[in-house]
Amino acid sequence: MYSARTPQPGPHGPTPCMEPRSHPFFTGIQTSAAERLLAAARTRVLPPGTVLFNEGDPADCIYLMLDGEVELIKADVDTNGDHSGPTEVLARMKAGEYFGEVGVLDGHGRSTGAVSPGESRVLCIPGGPFMEVLNSESGTVCVHIFKRILGHLRSTNDRYIEAVLHKEKLQIVGEMAGTIIHDFKNPITGIQLAAELIGMKHGADAVTSKYCKLIAQQTERMVSMAQELLDYSKGGASSLDCKLVHISEFLASFESLNADYAARADCELHIEAADALVSIDAGRVMRVLQNLMTNAVEALDGRAGRVEIRTEKRDDGWLLVTLSDNGPGIPEKIRATLFEPFVTYGKRTGTGLGMAICKTIIEAHGGSITFETELGVGTTFLLWLPLAATGEGTVETPGIAPGSEAAP
Repeated sequence: MYSARTPQPGPHGPTPCMEPRSHPFFTGIQTSAAERLLAAARTRVLPPGTVLFNEGDPADCIYLMLDGEVELIKADVDTNGDHSGPTEVLARMKAGEYFGEVGVLDGHGRSTGAVSPGESRVLCIPGGPFMEVLNSESGTVCVHIFKRILGHLRSTNDRYIEAVLHKEKLQIVGEMAGTIIHDFKNPITGIQLAAELIGMKHGADAVTSKYCKLIAQQTERMVSMAQELLDYSKGGASSLDCKLVHISEFLASFESLNADYAARADCELHIEAADALVSIDAGRVMRVLQNLMTNAVEALDGRAGRVEIRTEKRDDGWLLVTLSDNGPGIPEKIRATLFEPFVTYGKRTGTGLGMAICKTIIEAHGGSITFETELGVGTTFLLWLPLAATGEGTVETPGIAPGSEAAP
């Protein structure tokens, strides 16, 4: 079984730091050359927010990442020619990687800035000793070092191109979502008003009343989904509207929304909910479960199946929500990147943003989402959400979308 589980949300122990001698930069370099570079190098611990260098600064060091993360950033040029516009992250350097070698080799200033968003640790190799090694060691050592640097440049360039394409795709999605919201506004308002009028006229008919409410909820959900795409294309989820809800009532609303859908797909939906109180944006978390449910049903591809949703109230202050299916499992080629944007497999429709948006929503609540899967057996998604503190606020009845009533 493949498991993409990460540690449960909460405090974690420190990550072991890479030893300077074991850094891949020194792999294949003769011992004498490596020792000379290590003797001249110094280790720096960078507190969060440390600026290693700015664009245009003299290039006097090569930096080897030992722990944490450093962002290479570039500022947009404003109308006066100054690099004072919004900054863009070009690359994120992690343990085992290195940067700053090009400026040392060509003698020009830094082409980007570098900042440590969190605490990190780097090994700084001064440019002088590095150039001395290149000038004094054998040609074999120099060729090996240059091969590593050229390979590193190629990798960095590929990542930059991928980031640019990613940004352009998000811009297109944002424009599409904005158009959908604008063009659908009047038709959806008409549908909602018609459903409301029918419900008022036939209020005594429980079945008619139920489906009129469902129509109103689903049309609201359509607008919310488009808004979610628009928010994500602009850099993430908008602010949450969290309220206290009983998870059992929340999942009852989810079941009422999906019972007919599951039945038509010949999929059995089974829900077991603990008596737990959580503070969530019900509409957004509902969309997370809806996306997982839809993916599970579509993966069955017309075959009979089963989806189970269970909750577990943990003593350590967390609620674990699991959604399991007995489908074909997640293909190996997308497991490692499942929660990244524009990742999809075997689907004829969709943007490839569903799982990325799910991750953004759950993490915005202070939780996490992971999965376990096995080919031919099925998949289980694990959602960790913080339990509400006692006396935190007034309990709300969850609905399918903000401002709408729960389906009976």
